[in-house]
Amino acid sequence: MIFVSLLFALQVAQASATQPVVVPEIVSRARVDAGKVVDVHAMLFPDTVYVGQQSTYQIGVFMESVTRQQMRRNPEYVAPEVRDLLAYDLRDKPRGFSREVGSRPYEVHVFRRALFALSPGTVEIPAARLTYALPQGGSFFSREESFTMRSEAVRLTVIEPPRAGQPPEWSGAVGVYRVSATISGGQVKAGDPLVLTLRVEGQGNITMLPRPPVALSWGTVIPGGERVSVDSAPATLRGAKEFDWIVTPRSAGAQYIPPVRFAYFNPFARRYEIAESVPILKQVEVGEGLAPVSPLAETPVTKERSPIIRTFDGERSLPFGQSWWFKLLLLIAPCPALLVFWRTRPRKPRRPPTAHERLVRLSVQDSAIREGSSHAAALRRALLDALRARTGLEESRLTAEGAWERALCLEGVTAVTARRAVDVLRELDASSFHPQHMVAFDIGARVGAIFAAIDAESRGRRLGSVRSVLQRLRTPRARAALAFIAVATVACPLVAGGISEARAAFVQGVTAYDGGDFRLAARRFADAAREAPRSIASWENFGTASWAASDSANAVVGWQRALRLSPTHGALRARLAATRAPQDTGPARVPAVPANLPAFATLLVWLAGWALVARRRIAGRQTGPIIALTLLLGAGLMTATTRVERALLGRDLAIIIEPVALRTLPALGAEAGPVPVGGETAHVDARAGVWSHVVVDESRAGWIPTEHLAPLSTPRR
Repeated sequence: MIFVSLLFALQVAQASATQPVVVPEIVSRARVDAGKVVDVHAMLFPDTVYVGQQSTYQIGVFMESVTRQQMRRNPEYVAPEVRDLLAYDLRDKPRGFSREVGSRPYEVHVFRRALFALSPGTVEIPAARLTYALPQGGSFFSREESFTMRSEAVRLTVIEPPRAGQPPEWSGAVGVYRVSATISGGQVKAGDPLVLTLRVEGQGNITMLPRPPVALSWGTVIPGGERVSVDSAPATLRGAKEFDWIVTPRSAGAQYIPPVRFAYFNPFARRYEIAESVPILKQVEVGEGLAPVSPLAETPVTKERSPIIRTFDGERSLPFGQSWWFKLLLLIAPCPALLVFWRTRPRKPRRPPTAHERLVRLSVQDSAIREGSSHAAALRRALLDALRARTGLEESRLTAEGAWERALCLEGVTAVTARRAVDVLRELDASSFHPQHMVAFDIGARVGAIFAAIDAESRGRRLGSVRSVLQRLRTPRARAALAFIAVATVACPLVAGGISEARAAFVQGVTAYDGGDFRLAARRFADAAREAPRSIASWENFGTASWAASDSANAVVGWQRALRLSPTHGALRARLAATRAPQDTGPARVPAVPANLPAFATLLVWLAGWALVARRRIAGRQTGPIIALTLLLGAGLMTATTRVERALLGRDLAIIIEPVALRTLPALGAEAGPVPVGGETAHVDARAGVWSHVVVDESRAGWIPTEHLAPLSTPRR
């Protein structure tokens, strides 16, 4: 926050009789409170503007005349912090204005700023603050009391200019302008440079005016410097901006400079307008070693037509490292080794059978029970142990008559089942302790049925079915079946769409190229590449047709994309080497390795490492060093594969299709830096609205309009 001391001095200047005094809107429109001796108000005129149109922010300080005379020192004014806007302070007359509110005369001091929005939306400007002091008494030495006042917070609404009627050469200029062109005088010979200057003047944000395009068929044109002069005296910002171009004639004769067109949007008329300069005719003398050439006698230079691919090749698949098969194989590779570790793990001792298991085994041995009392005793002991494990009842405490029946009923067992259990226990007791006593032939089946009934009827019924299912899922066969189902579910193949439209556009491009219409051929090959983004033939032919049409930047785009799809294509590297922009260094460099080789090498090392781990584990040898080496090599190779495939995919890379100056900030009025060559490859590391921050090399970086870039990553449908 910048503190600006307001100098309320005596009125030192009178308005000129020849210049009418324009009273700011805030002087007459602000709602001043007559009960205050000092009042502060803020307003925007207008409060709804187009992007690039000026809105004037006005602060009015209303001070009663008597109060002004009592002040011993100047008030202190704190301007509001303005974000997302370009602001220019406008000069106001120092004597101020006057206004009467009721019966009180006020001195009005106005402070104005010209604001320009860079993007659509709503911007809120916070309140301004004014601090002043008044003496508490009439004496000169009396103490002062400080007061602080705040203005209103205002809101600015910004909208985009309409798209209807927008000329193709419009680059964002908003205001009212006129243009004029001049060229350096004197006699000029072919090969000597000239300076072409275009002056744009008028009302608007002069500092942000874009450079209009200039192209001459009889000479080379290189953008030069820029100069800006701003007049902030009036209420509306105005001024002039001059653009220079260095023009080097290639031939002698009367050379014609056509009118330079400058398109802008007039916010007052709400329409697009075009200002044109006056055409210039310049006489160029014959240079040393050059023969006089008349422009009318020139014959066009014919370019040798490069061969193109005449058969549509379909789409190239993504690099193997980007496919889900590659990732799935990386995950499955350690599974055999893990299975070997699991199978060769130390076995735990087998647990003894439970009471219920012993009861089930003995209950089916009916014939054995009849042979002696020992088997009846074993069945009795298994039944008692199973009842104790299921209900917690101890047989040593249930010796009284009817104790077992009552205890089972208390556990939730029905009376019939409890009585049957007591009867079978008596029968087993008699057979166990009286060897001459014979038991029934079906005693085992009865014991199993009675325990099953007790298990089903007693409280806290066990979820036997759930446990049995879980136990079955723990078996190796069940786990293998579940793994197979999961892999089959994930491994659903993707069905690619048809490419009939791409094939039709490709055939049209070949026909147009054979007929000599290279621009139409480039558009048709671009349509084919749009429908089949990974078609090498479409991108290569697009670059070849663009090169034949003298569009070297788009030629680099097509050839670069084709080379990244087929990195071992030597003919493409030779064509790229013929362009002006460097193609073998920095972001433009494409590794000359097959696209799938790094991923296959990574997968081979990964599978071989885990296979060796499994083999050494089976042989009972140490596996720790092999596991560590496999993980280390796999991580290194995976990192290298990711880098190579990222370079081949061209992510975050773009081709500069139109050379413009790199800006230090994302604004047309920012300081201009170096101008890259059309067709250079840059790394895009940030974006802000319609601007992108690119890094061309270590010494060249800055902001450039995104519309001047073509991304290298192949677009997806």
